[in-house]
Amino acid sequence: MKKLNLNILRLSLNKSKARVSFNGVASLNLEQSEAIRSLLIDIVTTRQMVLEVDFQGVNFIDNSIVDALNLAARMSRKFQSRLYITNVGDALHELIQLIKVHSVFVPEIKEQVKTGRVAA
Repeated sequence: MKKLNLNILRLSLNKSKARVSFNGVASLNLEQSEAIRSLLIDIVTTRQMVLEVDFQGVNFIDNSIVDALNLAARMSRKFQSRLYITNVGDALHELIQLIKVHSVFVPEIKEQVKTGRVAA
């Protein structure tokens, strides 16, 4: 598996699977959103790619990150790819519930958070 560091982003990539995580970052916001959005879209627009976005240690995301996730989720369906968010901690889970974006990720996010994996 190839690994690539882009500032806060860590990418593990092989032929049909990719994993994006965030190096030691507790909060993601507008400052990082363009790089995150570009990377997610590049990955999910590769046909039949499985992308895991690992939120280990992330406690807060702002609207720009939510928008990037929503766009990536829509694009993943268009290109027959799959987007999973994983390791969603309690604080981030509550935020996702509060902003009502949890409906983008199916099945029910609350149950999936318990297992550490949520699909879009």
